[in-house]
Amino acid sequence: MPPTEAGAKRAWIRETFGFVDGAPSSAFVKAAQVADYANPFANSGDQGLQFVNADITLYMDRQPRGEWIGLEVATHLSTKGVAIGECALFDLEGPFGRSLVCGVANRRT
Repeated sequence: MPPTEAGAKRAWIRETFGFVDGAPSSAFVKAAQVADYANPFANSGDQGLQFVNADITLYMDRQPRGEWIGLEVATHLSTKGVAIGECALFDLEGPFGRSLVCGVANRRT
């Protein structure tokens, strides 16, 4: 589902680019790469993405398993130019973490 449509936002992501060119990425690095999608995923709406990522925190209770990582918006709050988003992270075996982001308004003229 495109991030500008109403309703639950969820996606499966398989990162195809390594973090360091020529070196294989660990499961942790792959999870961190996917977790970075939380800002545009959670903090976008019918007007597109109006927030610049100011901070991200990744919490995991285990390493992800497999190639694919699921991302689902759990929370989005926004007032007075600050947005907070939270995404659940999961793999085929179930949930393994959360990505929390804070964004600041980026008005376009």
